This record gives sequence, structure tokens and C-alpha cells, in this order.
Amino acid sequence: MAPLTCLSAVMAWSAMPAATTRMDFVQPRTALVAMSVPDDISKSGYLVWDDGFKEIFFVSVAAFAGVAATLSFNEIAVQATISKLSTLGWGALGLLSSACCLFQLILNAMSVGCAGFNTVLGPFRPYFLAFAAVLQAWVWTIEVDARVHGAPADASVVVGSLLCVSLSFLPEALSLWVARRGGEVATSDDGAVLMLRVIGMGCTACTAKVQDALAAVPGVAAAAVDLEAESATLRLDGSYCEVDVREEAVKALDAAGFGAKIN
Repeated sequence: MAPLTCLSAVMAWSAMPAATTRMDFVQPRTALVAMSVPDDISKSGYLVWDDGFKEIFFVSVAAFAGVAATLSFNEIAVQATISKLSTLGWGALGLLSSACCLFQLILNAMSVGCAGFNTVLGPFRPYFLAFAAVLQAWVWTIEVDARVHGAPADASVVVGSLLCVSLSFLPEALSLWVARRGGEVATSDDGAVLMLRVIGMGCTACTAKVQDALAAVPGVAAAAVDLEAESATLRLDGSYCEVDVREEAVKALDAAGFGAKIN
């Protein structure tokens, strides 16, 4: 069996206990239903600091590393595996490791709304990240050894690694960005506060889009968005009428591909 096939089989096997392990993660669906996220499904960003994520990640790393160590004894298999890890391949693995966060950002730019990528792929992020980490360690071990023996540097390894890492942790970067911008709501005492329930968010890319849409509404001084609570908190500019701001906020969310309810 080819090395990549072996590692993929271990990924599938290590994911099986998730159905019986008590976690905060929502179990994945069997099929992707695009353009909508049902309200009866609890929302989670499936981020590296979420409860249960690190445990699954490290167990998966151990499993994948064991397979990689076994396969590394076959030099031909190692070289065959590395030859298949093109920049495009690393990019694809990075997309899977981020639950296709980049694709959702593209859809958000077109105001399509949530496609549900994170609802389906999010629960598998620890496994994909572990798979990517082990492959990265494996490839760089071979690359460093090749340089020690006088082989020229392989630029594709560097480019592929940077692409994979950047895409893999895009959800975390977006989450920190949204939290930083939303912090202005909590730190400021100026103006009234308006609470909205936001309908249709499914990932951190959605929260970023919602925050941008609400922050652009006249009369909104700052906006904080909470994915799990499915809510947005607006700090209002005192020079605007609260009723007008509320109406404009609802319209802005609708135009961005999301719905809203007044709390």
C-alpha cells in the first residue's frame, strides 16, 4: 500500500472514536448541504484552543508518526511520497486543515452567506492538522538530510510549507482579528449597546464578514460577534437614532447573506 494511502487509512481509523467520545464538537454530517446552516445545530469554530481539540490532535499525531516511522524504512516509498507533495498538494491539505476557510472567505466577498464547510469539515480539523504536521516533519527531515549531503535546496518545499501553514491556521488568525476588533465594544462606555441574534453563521470567516457588515452601518462605533452565541453586540454612536441603526443593521446583514433577530 502506498504511504499516503496508509496515512489516510490511519486518519480514518483515528476519527472513529469521535462518535463515542464526549466532546463539545458537533459530529460531522454525511453530506455537504451548501448555502445554509440550520439553526438547530450548535455552532463551533473548531479552533485549536477549543476544548478537546488538543487531545485529539496529539493522539492523531502519535498514530500518524507511528505509520510514518514504519514507512520511512522503505526509502523508495519515502521518495515516492515526497514526489507527490507538490505545492498544490500542500495547498489542498492546508484547505482541508482549515475546513476550507479560504473558500468561505471568497463566498463572503460575494455576499453569498455560509456554505457550511466548517459544519462538515470542522470536526475533522484535529486529524487533518495532525496529518499535515507529521507530513511536514517527514518532508523536512528528508530535505535537511539532502542538504547535508550536498543536494541543492528545494524551493518548492519552503513554498509548500508556508502555504500549508498559512491556510491551516487561517481560522485562528481570523478569530483573533475579530476578537481584537470586537474588544472596542467592551472597553468603551460611550453610546448605547444593541444586541442582535445573527442567523446563518457557521465559522470564523462568517463572523469576520458579519463584523465588517455591521461596522460599516452608520451609527455603529464598534461591533463584536460571537459565533457560539450566534450574536452580535453593537456599540452605538450617540448621534444616531437607535431605531434607525437597528433597521440598517438588519438590512446590512441581509445584504451580506445572513439574517438577524433583535434581542
